[in-house]
Amino acid sequence: MKKTLLFAALLSASFMGFSQSQRTVFIEEFTQASCPPCETTTPALNAVIETNAEKIVQIRYQTSWPGVDPMNADNPTEVQTRVDYYGVTGVPDVIADGTSTGNPGSLPQGIIDARYGTDAPVLVEVEHTINDLLTMDVTVRIVNEGTEAFEDAGDKLRVALIEEVVSFPSPPGSTSLVDFEAVMKTFFTGAAGIDVPEIAAGETWSMTWEGLAIPDYVYNYNQLVVVAWVQNDASKAVHNSGHSSPQELTGYADLGITNAVANTGDGLCDYEFTGEVTIENTTSTEVASYDVNLVINGAAAQTVNVTDALAGGASNTVMFDPFDLPAGSSAISYNVAAVGGDIATLNNNSSIVIVSKAAVPSASVYQDYESDAIGAFPSNAIVNVPFANLNGIVVNADAVGGSEPIGGFGESEQSIIVNYWQWNPSTVGVANGEIIIAEQFNVPSDGNLSFDYAYTSYAGSQDRLQVQVSTDCGDSYTDLFNKAGADLRTAPEVNDGSAGGFFKPGAGDWVTENLDLSAYEGQDVLIRMYLTTAWGDQLYIDNIKMNSPVDVNELNENESLVVFPNPASQNMNIELSIEESANVSVKMIDMLGRTILTEQIGNNVKGAISHTLNVNNINSGAYLLFFQIDERQVVQRVNVSH
Repeated sequence: MKKTLLFAALLSASFMGFSQSQRTVFIEEFTQASCPPCETTTPALNAVIETNAEKIVQIRYQTSWPGVDPMNADNPTEVQTRVDYYGVTGVPDVIADGTSTGNPGSLPQGIIDARYGTDAPVLVEVEHTINDLLTMDVTVRIVNEGTEAFEDAGDKLRVALIEEVVSFPSPPGSTSLVDFEAVMKTFFTGAAGIDVPEIAAGETWSMTWEGLAIPDYVYNYNQLVVVAWVQNDASKAVHNSGHSSPQELTGYADLGITNAVANTGDGLCDYEFTGEVTIENTTSTEVASYDVNLVINGAAAQTVNVTDALAGGASNTVMFDPFDLPAGSSAISYNVAAVGGDIATLNNNSSIVIVSKAAVPSASVYQDYESDAIGAFPSNAIVNVPFANLNGIVVNADAVGGSEPIGGFGESEQSIIVNYWQWNPSTVGVANGEIIIAEQFNVPSDGNLSFDYAYTSYAGSQDRLQVQVSTDCGDSYTDLFNKAGADLRTAPEVNDGSAGGFFKPGAGDWVTENLDLSAYEGQDVLIRMYLTTAWGDQLYIDNIKMNSPVDVNELNENESLVVFPNPASQNMNIELSIEESANVSVKMIDMLGRTILTEQIGNNVKGAISHTLNVNNINSGAYLLFFQIDERQVVQRVNVSH
């Protein structure tokens, strides 16, 4: 960093009589990609700023609330520092020259005109040079054009890097917004700023930083701008501000995805998928090689390395090997990465397409949702509901404001919620939804389906749950279970106007329903929970089993089995105690009925037996351990979590 004090040339007496500088109005907005009001206020604010572009310097902070925002995740600490600085408690919030505009989310033209018409004590000039995609140089000059000294009164210079426009291919949050302006990336001076010394009349105080690190979370290097402002921390007043201009980079490539295809059949049981994507080089710089990834649920499923050079302006279509999609709803997208760097990365990702498929038929199904993410749709299921917020998602006690375990009979932590309470057809427009258990099931001679549920109605509401079976992979369904209102209710009503709050089932509010599937012996079936709302209360569903042997335990009262830790990430320890000598083996089975590993624990052994399973290379998820003890069997459910 270089710091110099530049003395202006001798000025004429008439010029020295000019005492102040032109002000640019400094606008700070606190916003969020998942903020519902911001969906309206952001376009309105953009229009005002565009109209007054010559009068304004802006910076916007993407906050951590009320939902998901990847731009906040890039630099949450410095954003929070500015939130605390102003005491911001909600978004959107707009600050002009250090003072709230008085109307969250708005920027009145009168404020702009008043502030722009008020002289500033100093002028702020900013320049930047990008050296490469890693570093840049920045110079800030504070010019005192007046006839009096700009006194050191605890003022701070803050210098920040922003991205003028960030344009996502699809909404990064829960709103429809895809374009975000003046996004703060980092503070080169730190969010606290640096002290500004006294600057005599006619003098310029200059700061130069060389080799400043460019954050690795920049989305488009051609959109980088440096903003600087002088602010008094005691009053929060901004004396003046300035910004540099974007620098158009040359000699760097920009690969973008222009067309992405998800080749798959329309039916739930058309498993085979083939990926296809077109890559374009939007610059004149040739790209020697690049990687194209097919991404399933956020993880790279296949990668194609292309070593044929892609000339500037040229395109190439890349095909992936066909494979079977997993059960449930898969979020499919593509991304491309050029060797040697890319000046704009957001066009390297395609929009996400949701493709729902059932799994190949298995011998048993067991779903307890303990390994599923809170607030997300359950894995290996296909959920079609009019809104996802607390509807068809996996919850625990914290998610619904409870104090006791929310799983079946209070014996586990998690279950699925159906939120009839806020599912009002007159406002949502849809009265029905479905949760399809996407693990197909081949029905044996003694086929059965069981599940646990808890429900209460509101003022006699007729919310309905139907459990249905399909033998044609979802083209048609037949009822196995159909109950509503009082027939469905398992607990007293609680949302009666005096108690209020969500229904949070206790251990005694659950029931188990057993349904006979023997009429479908030998057939592959799908099961769905069909939901009809009457704007009532909450339904919880847990422990869906189809001929699952998870309850088998043929140990006697003097024998024991302990498996720990559970979940395990590296090793799973088995402590078994049996009274009689036996040959003992164990199999690990996944939820599709596939054998993952088989190990012999011992031959002709008895008493206390120890064994260790290495699960380091086994995918995270739920599994069944089948212990064969001569003719006896013990089954224990376990989880692997990496």
